[in-house]
Amino acid sequence: GLVHGISEGKRLLFSIEKLAIHVISINVGLVILLMIGLIFRQSNGSTLYPLSPLEIVFLTSIFLPASIVGLVIEDLDFDVMTQPPHQSRHLLRKYLLLDIIIYGTAIGAIGIAIYSVL
Repeated sequence: GLVHGISEGKRLLFSIEKLAIHVISINVGLVILLMIGLIFRQSNGSTLYPLSPLEIVFLTSIFLPASIVGLVIEDLDFDVMTQPPHQSRHLLRKYLLLDIIIYGTAIGAIGIAIYSVL
């Protein structure tokens, strides 16, 4: 009854946090890739974009549904009832923002490295 409802709510909150980290870090990585990609120029001096708008839409349409399905069916690897309640009402707390910045920068850097090599 009540205990199961609370544990399911906590599981849902942890899944939403992981989804937010995943989706926002991918978008941060794409923004970094596109902003740094403005440095690259074609032989005639025009800007050479690493990704076209169609490629960006394709990537986000593949990554987002896959991550949602994965997070919905995933069981947590720890007992959520042992976790203390969150004191903040904000979804993105400091440690989550730090994760987003680190993962987004890594995704953008890997994208630039791949684009530079190819």
